Amino acid sequence: MKASRGLLVMLCIILFAAMSLADVRDVFAREKRVAVATAVQGTVQVLKSGGSKPFKAFKNMSLNEGDQITTGKNGSIKLELSSSKADQDQVTIGENSQVTFTKLKEDKGAKAKMNIWAGSLWVKVKSVSNASDKFEVETPTSIMGVRGTQFYVSVDPVTEISRLAGFAGVVESTVEHKTSKQGEEKRQFINPTELLVSYSDQKSAVTYAAINKLDDFVQQMSPALLQQLLQDAKSIQDEQQQLVDRWQKELKAGKQPEHALASTDEELRIAAANMKKLLSLLVQEAVKQEKFKPGELESIVAKINRELGETIIDLDLTEGLQLTKRQLEAQERQQRAVREQTERRSKEEEGRKKERDQALADRLLAEKQQRDQVNRQTQGEQRKQAEERYKEQLSPQERAQFERDKKAREQESGSGSGVWIPYPVPGPKPNQANTPAVNLAFDGLANNEFTPEQASGSIVNLNVSLHGFTAASSIYGLQLELEYDQSLALFDTTLYQAVSDTNPYRMVRSSGPFKVDAGSGLSQAESVDQLDHYYSGTAPRLLYSVTKFTGTAAAIGEEQTVIRLPFKITAPGSAAQPAVFKIIAITAVDAAGNVIGGIDMSGSSAALTVKRP
Repeated sequence: MKASRGLLVMLCIILFAAMSLADVRDVFAREKRVAVATAVQGTVQVLKSGGSKPFKAFKNMSLNEGDQITTGKNGSIKLELSSSKADQDQVTIGENSQVTFTKLKEDKGAKAKMNIWAGSLWVKVKSVSNASDKFEVETPTSIMGVRGTQFYVSVDPVTEISRLAGFAGVVESTVEHKTSKQGEEKRQFINPTELLVSYSDQKSAVTYAAINKLDDFVQQMSPALLQQLLQDAKSIQDEQQQLVDRWQKELKAGKQPEHALASTDEELRIAAANMKKLLSLLVQEAVKQEKFKPGELESIVAKINRELGETIIDLDLTEGLQLTKRQLEAQERQQRAVREQTERRSKEEEGRKKERDQALADRLLAEKQQRDQVNRQTQGEQRKQAEERYKEQLSPQERAQFERDKKAREQESGSGSGVWIPYPVPGPKPNQANTPAVNLAFDGLANNEFTPEQASGSIVNLNVSLHGFTAASSIYGLQLELEYDQSLALFDTTLYQAVSDTNPYRMVRSSGPFKVDAGSGLSQAESVDQLDHYYSGTAPRLLYSVTKFTGTAAAIGEEQTVIRLPFKITAPGSAAQPAVFKIIAITAVDAAGNVIGGIDMSGSSAALTVKRP
């Protein structure tokens, strides 16, 4: 019976696996709206609603309400939002993004809502055909409602700036000031060629709409999204023409087009010409900025034009977008606002870093003072016990003489401790001319060049070393942040944390200047440390801290390795591809809890080159 039941389950699995993508859409669409992955590239992780562990996304995978998608560098995923009551919407998520489906419903109309907290999206909406249909994209500062349109959205998690670029149709954006008690809102409508920048300051919601400045826009655009945008070139052009025709019809009827770029025939002519040139100028700028390998983008454009039988994207176009004086001024205001917001967030982050550094120094000082107090109490008790044991060996006369001598010495020294113990006076510390410095270097790699055959398992080890921390610069506590490029290598947490007495990464720390208790049973351990792997915005970082709990501050004269970090090579190429590893912040404190200044950071970065043998 059990065997038959198992066979039946296996047959069901085989039949479901053999279903086409359309079959999968139909099965799920009967009950609710789902998103189906039609293409996956690079690192893409999915955290299912209610789950605790993410897993790799795969083609034909279905995503439901509450699911969260995270992409790594060079990672992207293309989705189709299937529905039994509406046309398919398409969403492409670019690299270094975090997106959540907060709503996927079909109750009284097709409804979809996505939250993007970091990264970028390319959205092509078809499902909104009546008042009950809704498609919304929410950023930390705005909610964008759309009707039959194609647009781009990005969120910079560092500056908290949201960008919305229109390419076809009209996008309605509602920007909310989340901390405002009155629930302040700003509604704006974005047309093709326009870019909306929005963020929240301490007082209000801030928005700036202007004609898209393409060089800045392309610089922060994901190549995967640019390629998808080009694949949709024909539908973009058709929708743009439909919009222009509607505006033209309304102008001829004596009506003012609502939320339009044009209020006169001449303005309409300029707007229509700008729309037609938009994609060609976008591609030209991408070629100039080398967003793709040489010749790759030109081949994509040639194929698109050839398949469509017409030149929709013209790489030889010489005319740029035509802007009025008013539009140029709006563009400059927008750029100035972006610069000011970026500088403001940079200063705020600098202030938070100083607070973290001071908090670390305060914590280390408090821990040292507490240890000193415990040590004094322990030493006092030990001295008293030693004195009592000594007096037990004396005769009554010798004991009386000892007490008289002790009292006389206390009066001479002014001490009231009741215990006299001579202490050696420390000699002067040797003069050390070395400047405190930190250095990064890849272990055993000549010129920091690596080929897969050079190390078992394609692992490279990055050494963090210190020198010149002597005398008054001896270290009692250390914290450093390292940022790296994950396009070629990823930090190997499993290898670093492997439980083994022969783990080389543990041995480096336990035998190094801090004598870390790394779980290897070191009886003379003097420090504890911690390593955290996290993302700051889209950049992966490692935060390492080490603190002494006994002994004196670590004096590091000649260069010594403090920690060794394993990285697994993920993308060896046919040509040299440098990846930069750099220490972006370091704080060292002495035994008194004072921050050690003047650290030389000239050796705090290393560029790794990965080559195919």
